[in-house]
Order: sequence, then structure tokens, then C-alpha cells
Amino acid sequence: MLIFGILCICLSLDVFVCALEQGASIRNIRFSKALVYGLIFALCSSGMFLLGHGMSTYIFGRPLATLNKYVAIFVFLILGNGMVIYSFKRGKFVERLQEFDTKQIIKLALIGGLDCFFVGVGCYYMNLPYLMESFVLFLIVLAGYMIHFYIGYYNGAGYQKVYYFLCGVVYLFMSLSLIFKLIRL
Repeated sequence: MLIFGILCICLSLDVFVCALEQGASIRNIRFSKALVYGLIFALCSSGMFLLGHGMSTYIFGRPLATLNKYVAIFVFLILGNGMVIYSFKRGKFVERLQEFDTKQIIKLALIGGLDCFFVGVGCYYMNLPYLMESFVLFLIVLAGYMIHFYIGYYNGAGYQKVYYFLCGVVYLFMSLSLIFKLIRL
């Protein structure tokens, strides 16, 4: 369960970056609006995770469990490499005032939830209780969004590259741990 807690935090890092950027670019902050945005991100992240887990249950099932091990390794390797590379290629965020509407937030939440979908596919192999995983992910995304929204509002969005790099490194460690687990079996 500790592994999944760490993984939830990493899944939330892109949401944290989005919250930092939104907080840094909003003029007037209202707790109710930040809470609604946080709920949208949390619901999309946990829903995409459940969708990925459910699809892998349906597609792979127990007869193809060996194939799913390789899919999990592949998913974590691709996400990890992509995040590390993106952290170096990403330009500096320009803080300018703008207001976000709900359609933009839903679009960002769904795009941000794609990694949750793929990790849900990969986590099927780990045999963790998926409803508990989804609930923990929901809580971490919601709390993290609220905290980082206010950090962005008061301090700006200067640490987003570090967040992406850390997320990529943890995904790479997850893939290595799955590789070592597969070798031992």
C-alpha cells in the first residue's frame, strides 16, 4: 500500500503543476471555486484510474496475466521517460492574469487523467485493492490541488519542472521494481 501511496502522489504531480499555474494566473481567489476545480480534477483522476484498471481486468483477465506484467512495465517506462524528457523541454511558465472556466478545467482534468488511466492498467498486475486505491488517489489529488492552488496564488509557479522530473523518476523506479519482481518469479 505504501507503493501505491507514493504512486498516487506521483500521479498527482501533473495536477499539482496545473494547480500551481492556475493559482499563479488567477486574479481573485475564492475557496469555493478552488474546491470545485479540485473536485473535478480528483474525480477525473480517480475515474480514469478505475477505468484503466477495469479495462485491464476485462481485456487481460487471469489467462493473460503474464502479458499484463509486460504491459505494466511498458506503461511505467513510457510515462517515466516522457515525464523526465518533458521536464527538460518545457519552457518557463509565464504568469499572466486569466480566468478559467469549467470547460477548460474539465479538459485539463481529462488530459491530466490519461496517466491515471495508464497507471490503472499497470496497477492491475500489482493486485492492490483498486477501490481503496481510487479513493486514496481522490483524496491526494483533492488535497494536493487545493494546497498547490494556494501556493501558486501566493508564490507563483516556479517549481513545475522539478515536479515533472520527480514524477518521471518515480515512474522509472516503479518500472524497475516490476522488472525485478518479474525476474524473481
